[in-house]
Amino acid sequence: PSLMEDYVLTYHKLLYRTITKLDNYFDSNELYCLFDIFNAIKYSPKISANRFLLLETTDVLENEQWMIEKWKVDNKVLIDKINKLSEFQAFAMIMIIYKFWRDTDRYKDDLSLLFKDDTEKTLI
Repeated sequence: PSLMEDYVLTYHKLLYRTITKLDNYFDSNELYCLFDIFNAIKYSPKISANRFLLLETTDVLENEQWMIEKWKVDNKVLIDKINKLSEFQAFAMIMIIYKFWRDTDRYKDDLSLLFKDDTEKTLI
């Protein structure tokens, strides 16, 4: 394989190792809250992934109380969990959010599928 293929496969494996470890880090209500917050916001690498998640989540939860009530989340706990993520873990969470919105019908009733690598067979 070419060097570029090695880079892509390495990135993919590292990303899914990280995603797998994030399974159960957020409870389902926290995940749905994050999906709701980031349903129309695109990440730009001009800002760190952790800062992006933290700023957007904090802003929404401080200014839109209905979001906390809708998902029954403790905003301090959720923000603390985001704050504890490493940069790559935060990036992985952004990828999980994107994955959810690409196929909501598939994932909405079984969030555990978001943490499984469903592309590995096609990459090998």
